[in-house]
Amino acid sequence: IPRRNYRYEWFVQNNTDWVPLSQHEAIASKLPTGNYKVKITDKNNISRESEPFHLVEPAQLAINLESTSSRCSGSKTGNITATITGGTLPYHIRWNNGEQFTSDGNIATLENLLAGTYQAKITDSRGCQTEASIRVITPNPILIENIVVQAPICAGSFDGSISFTTTGGTPPYRFAWQNTPDKRVIDAKSWEIKSATAGLNYLGAGTYNLLLTDAQGCSVEQTFNLIDPAPLKIDLG
Repeated sequence: IPRRNYRYEWFVQNNTDWVPLSQHEAIASKLPTGNYKVKITDKNNISRESEPFHLVEPAQLAINLESTSSRCSGSKTGNITATITGGTLPYHIRWNNGEQFTSDGNIATLENLLAGTYQAKITDSRGCQTEASIRVITPNPILIENIVVQAPICAGSFDGSISFTTTGGTPPYRFAWQNTPDKRVIDAKSWEIKSATAGLNYLGAGTYNLLLTDAQGCSVEQTFNLIDPAPLKIDLG
């Protein structure tokens, strides 16, 4: 219907009164929530008035982010879950790492992440926007420190020892030992310990291999060498 044949008068309800708006087009725009009606008059000055109708405003667009830390230091195992409320579906989600996608639901996830700060910018189908940021953390690297290796006192004796402290990762730790040269001393031994201090005693000379694994399955390896002193010799000549 050509617009020039009609005159439009828009009204908004204010308590019990109907207040005219300064909009006279077929489409009224940029209106807040409220009750409205329109009066249309044709070129013959015949008017019709619409029934009042309620303009609903969507709930405010909001986003909540929750992160899961990466399992091991330096690994891409962190995750972020975004819960979006309000606005109008579908949502377009743009992350600061370059990932972006459109979602028809209220839950969106970003997976396989390194530690760092991530920002999500949400745009709904009407162009409303909001954003939030969150950190993905990572455990400190597993370190084997304060190593003390005590060699056997005499050649062939079994009074050597290994001690060390462990930091980082996620306790408790599992220690798996294997002694390469002498299966009599220790074949394979593992145990869990929440303390940061561990070690072995009553060891003979040889190479001892340690595989240390934390509660998240992250592991490091360390090799210890125990060397016999020179054999005691008696020269009776």
